[in-house]
Amino acid sequence: GAMARIRAPLFTFILAEELSRSFLPAYVNQLIVPVPGLSPQIVIGLPIVLFMLIVALGQPFLGAWSQRVGNRHAMLVGAAIAAFGFAASAFAGSVLDLLLWRSLCALGYGLVFVAAQGHVLEHTHNGNRAKSFAVFIGSIMVATVTVALAMLLAITASYALGRINFKGKSSLLLAILAVSMFPQVAVLSGMFELMQALGLYNKAIGLVVPYTIFTLPFTVWILTTFMRGLPKELEEAAIMDGCGPLRIIFEVFMPLL
Repeated sequence: GAMARIRAPLFTFILAEELSRSFLPAYVNQLIVPVPGLSPQIVIGLPIVLFMLIVALGQPFLGAWSQRVGNRHAMLVGAAIAAFGFAASAFAGSVLDLLLWRSLCALGYGLVFVAAQGHVLEHTHNGNRAKSFAVFIGSIMVATVTVALAMLLAITASYALGRINFKGKSSLLLAILAVSMFPQVAVLSGMFELMQALGLYNKAIGLVVPYTIFTLPFTVWILTTFMRGLPKELEEAAIMDGCGPLRIIFEVFMPLL
C-alpha cells in the first residue's frame, strides 16, 4: 500500500546521501581554503558537522511545516531541495560554497526524514504502526549497511587496481566501467529469482546484497582514481615501517579518504 510505495524512493534518497558523505572529506580537501582560527582538519569536517546540526535543529520546525502543507507535498519539496543541493555541491568553487549547498542538502534531507515519519503515522493504525515504522527504519539501516559493505569491498579492490600492476588490469577497469553503466532494470527479474532461490526474499539481507552489487562498480571506479592520485612516498614509507597491504589501506590511505 502507501508504505510499500515510499520504501524504494526513501531508500534511494538515503543511499545517495550516505554515499556522498563517504567521499565528502576527499572532495573538501580539494576545495580547502584557509579559514582564520580553524585548522585544515576542522575545516574538512565542517560540511558534515553543519549537515548534522541543521538536520537535528530543524526537526521541530520542519515537522510543523510538514503537517501544515501535507506530508506528501513536504517529501517532494524536501527531495527537490536536496537534489538541487547535491547537484550544486558538485560545482562548488570553494569550501564556503560547499557549506552553502550542503546546508540546502541538510534542509531537504531533514524535511524528507520528518515527512516520511508523518507519512507512516498518517497511513497506519495502532495494529500495524510498529510494523510500518520497522519498514521505515529498515530502509535507513539497509542503506547504511549497503554503503559500509560497498566501501569496505571497494577500497580494497581500488587499492589493487590503483597501486598494483598486473596483467589485464586495464581490461578489468573497462569491465567495471561497463557494468556501472549497464541499466539495472535489465537484471531485476533475474535478481528477484536469485533472491528467491537463495531464500533471501523479504529479508533485509536480500536488499543489501543486490544494492551492494549495483553500487560497487561505480564506487570501485571512483576510489581507483583516488588511489592513483595518492603520493607513492606515503606507501613506500609505510612499507619501510613494516606495514602490509591491509595496514597501508586502513591506517594510511583510509584517513586520507
